[in-house]
Amino acid sequence: MRQNRVNRNATSQQLSILRRIVCIHLSDAMTRNWAWLLMIATAGGATCSLFLPVTGAQDARDAKPPIAQTGWLTFDQCLVVAPESYEIAAKETGVIAELTIRENDLVKIGQPIGQLESENAEIERAMAAIQLQIANERAKDDSEIGIAESVAEETMRQLRSSEELVNKGGTSESDVRQKGIAVKQAKAQLIKRNLERVEKEKQGKLAESSYKLAELKVRRLKLSSPTTGTVARIDRRAGEWAAAGTTVAKVTRLDELRVDFFVDIKQVDLTLLLDQPVTITADLGVAGKKSFAGKITGDASEVGSTGKVRVSAMVQNQQINDRWILLPGMPVVLKLVPKSQ
Repeated sequence: MRQNRVNRNATSQQLSILRRIVCIHLSDAMTRNWAWLLMIATAGGATCSLFLPVTGAQDARDAKPPIAQTGWLTFDQCLVVAPESYEIAAKETGVIAELTIRENDLVKIGQPIGQLESENAEIERAMAAIQLQIANERAKDDSEIGIAESVAEETMRQLRSSEELVNKGGTSESDVRQKGIAVKQAKAQLIKRNLERVEKEKQGKLAESSYKLAELKVRRLKLSSPTTGTVARIDRRAGEWAAAGTTVAKVTRLDELRVDFFVDIKQVDLTLLLDQPVTITADLGVAGKKSFAGKITGDASEVGSTGKVRVSAMVQNQQINDRWILLPGMPVVLKLVPKSQ
């Protein structure tokens, strides 16, 4: 009986010592990031097994990024963006006379969408056209130059005749001098007429420039779409005043859209994503889900504060009943398979 108590006490002391040893080794294992600690101890006929997983992370230098794994990569809550969007602004100050568009209308490049009041501008253009016509007619009239040239030729002929007669005694030196003065006056008159013709040509060019400005102003009162797209919104209505530079409407190109998503720079090799095909899935609610094909086109040139980089894919949109399915701001799911390393 006494011997049994001694044996039990010895066993209890051995187990206590064993627990302290296990705790020391366990602490060292967690410090050195051991993956597993297995110790089997036997004392006084009793057996104790310890199998403890350690959750410490593996050395980052040995970690493999998920890109090395084959298969699809899925990115949720990606954002649809319109890469081409244009605001149509009034080029002149005035009252909007009419708008021929509504929101969600499809418009083509150069298509008229509205008009500012142009009555005054059209009157100014008509006046400029009349002034241009008058200037052109004056510039074409060179009759005075022809007369001046004839007078100059005649006075020169008379001067030569007088010079011949004075040598024969048929006229006086005074007459020759008068004929010489007449020649100089005729030449001066011819120069004057030529200068007047140059002046009339300049006035014609000024009148032409004035007409072009008046014509340009009339054209600038017209509103037209700078691209083929969809009318995203209308900011001004017919009858409202619009200062020059005020946005009247916005047109967005929706046939090709961009989808942005973010990847961890430490987990993904961006060079393995470029030009890779992607599949975009949009949840349309009661209309179900719709998939679209696209391709990775590039990534941002800087890393965000969270260590992630924006990557973009271009996607071809689709239409149902002349309306585009994907719209800017819509969240979608993007799936891709990276290139093999």
